[in-house]
Formats: sequence, structure tokens, C-alpha cells
Amino acid sequence: MLPLASQALAHLPFYEALAALDDASNEWRTLSAGLLTVRLFDRWVAEEGAGRTLSRWEISGVAEAVEAVAPTTPVRSILSSIVAAATGRSSWTTALPMLSAYARALHFDAHWPLAADVYRMVVAHGALVDSELAISGAHYAGFCLRMAGDLEGAAASYAAGRELAERVGDVGGILRADLGAAAITTQRGNLPAAERELDLVIERAERVAASCGPVLSLALHNRGVIAARRGGTDDAIGFMNRALRLCPVSAERDRILSDIGSALSKSGAYEAARDAHMIVYATAELQEARWVAGLNLLELSAKMENEPAFERYRRELPVAKMPPRLRAFFHLFTADGADRFGRRDDAIADLRTAITIADAHGVNEVVFDAERRLGELERRRAVVDRTAEFVAPSEQVLEAARSIRELREEVLVAG
Repeated sequence: MLPLASQALAHLPFYEALAALDDASNEWRTLSAGLLTVRLFDRWVAEEGAGRTLSRWEISGVAEAVEAVAPTTPVRSILSSIVAAATGRSSWTTALPMLSAYARALHFDAHWPLAADVYRMVVAHGALVDSELAISGAHYAGFCLRMAGDLEGAAASYAAGRELAERVGDVGGILRADLGAAAITTQRGNLPAAERELDLVIERAERVAASCGPVLSLALHNRGVIAARRGGTDDAIGFMNRALRLCPVSAERDRILSDIGSALSKSGAYEAARDAHMIVYATAELQEARWVAGLNLLELSAKMENEPAFERYRRELPVAKMPPRLRAFFHLFTADGADRFGRRDDAIADLRTAITIADAHGVNEVVFDAERRLGELERRRAVVDRTAEFVAPSEQVLEAARSIRELREEVLVAG
């Protein structure tokens, strides 16, 4: 089970985020209101456990902070609903779904440490009153911690979710936890082991596909990503197309579409790959998905030797706001572009930055690739071989390219 932080360290990510903001900004007021609300929830649980109720002044102070948030800010209504539930003297259990909604809002805005902090509250408090919400919270906390580069914390969160799922016989929850563990194995760079872990999840999920369709879709998607990274482009597209057909969630569909674009890029179908990434970059709901699409367009513009497009995406991407893993990839891709456009010193500097970030956060896949490229550059060899032999695209690639082109016309041209 995931323990709550001690009082001395409770909600530390909020304090760290607030310290970096201008206290006159709406963002500061929004996060401050969020911190006060989650602290109120903690107090609410403690008081109810002791047979007492919250005092009127405790609630009114938080309500004033929430009222100070700009009315157009999406999370204001979520925070207000939590405060209203506390004012109504009902049990804190009635507000647990609202707390989960706040975590999800932080997650959607890519505030990974903050979202993980709130998800951990959902897990700790919900374990005995709403196992489904707690299991889901553990999975999402693991994802957010992984995106923030805390692989040990992510592993603990996935393990807590698996323990809860086993306790109530939730097969889907068990498989989601195993998917999380495989994602950590992938991020650490052990692709053969991750492949084996995912194959086991797919095998188990296929037996109960009627009840675990979303889990099977996610497993197939992740399996396709690994196949692509290990050079099996056609297999990757096959896995991902299966995943796309099973996927009911728009945010996850964006991720699949983005990775199909990456697989198409590896196959040499650059135009189709660009179409896929442009759709996600323009329409994705999740901030993370838009960032990943932008990074893919950055990489692709370097491969297509389109320097104006490369510079556009390099300038547009908010690198400082990205989680460590994406920052590492940003510098890896800008190094490739700098080398292609004749800026060797910039390429070396970017590769060194990528290695520093990736090494500090356990993103071994970037460390391996960046060190290899750095060695080549320092020996004055090209980062990549630009004279690759043409290979006729497979039917899977051609079919995916046709589908992406039609989707682009439907989503971007018609819209």
C-alpha cells in the first residue's frame, strides 16, 4: 500500500511548484487554492476519524482561496465542489471522486509531481472505501511518477495498485499494474525483458478481452512501440493498428496515432508520418500528447532536412515545462538537426545535455543513443547514415499511410 507522506513532507510538490511562481499570478493562486484544498481534505479525514467535524473557519479560509482563482480556470469548479462537500458536513468519502478529478486535471496539464501527490491521497484514503478508484489512482500515480523520472516511486505505485487489485479479484487492475511494470522496464532500456512482460499481459488479456479491451489495447500499443524500437516496423504497425481498433479513449488514441506516425517515419513514409503527428499536435486533449507530437515533428523535420520547420518546432516547444524524459529526447533530436544543418558544436552540446538529463532520471534509452552519437560526432563522423538504401514499403505501411492521409483530410482540412 502507498503510505501518505509524513506531515513534515506532506504535499511537498505543491510547495516546490509555488516557490517557482509569481505570487501575483493566477497560476500561483490556482495552485495555492489546490494546496489548501488537499490539506483541508487531509484534515477532514483526520477529524472524522476522531469523531469531530471541521470548523467553520477552516472551511471558509479555503473557500476564499478558491474564490480568488479566475472563474475561467477549469479546476476552480472541482476545488469548489470539494469545499462545498466539506461545508455540507457529509463524509469525506463523498468527495473522494472529486479529489480524483482534481488529480486527473493536474495530470492532463502535465503537472506530474502534483498529480502524483493527489493520486496518492486517492489510493491511501480510497483503499477501504472505493477499491476501483484506488486501483485507478495507483496506476495513474505510477504513470505520473514515471513521467517525472521517479522510477522507484512509480514501481511502488504500480505494486500498490496490483496488491489492491489482487485483494478484490480485479483482473483488469492486475494487468494494468503489470503494464506499468513493463513500462518501467522499457524506460530502463531492457527491451527484451519488457517485450516478454508485455507478451504475457497480452496473452492473459486476450482470454478476457470482453472485459479488458482497454488494457489489451494499451498492451498491444506498448508492444508495438518496442517492436518499432527493435527494428520490426511492420510488426509495430500491425500491433498498433490492432490497438487503435480496440481503443475507446480519445487520449489514448492520440498516443497510438503518434506512435504509428513514428513507425511510419522509421519505414521511410515521412509524409504519412508527418500527417499523423500534425493531427495529434493540433487536436490532442492531453498536454503530454501535444508535446510528444511536437517532438516527433521536430525529429521528422530534421530527417526531411526541412530547416524552417525544424526551427519552428524547436522554438515552439516549451522545453522547461516538459518532464525529464521528454527534455532528454528534445536535446537528442535537436542534436540530430544541428548536425544535419552544419552546426556540429551545437550538436555536441545538445547531446551532452541529453546525456546529463537522461542519466539523472534513468532514461537509459536516451543515454545509450546519445553516447553512441556523441562518440561518432567527436570522431567527426555523421550522426546517422543519410544514404540508406530504399526499401519498398509493405502493404501494412501503405494501408496505414492511406488511413492517416484520409484522417488528416477529415480532421485538419475539413475542420
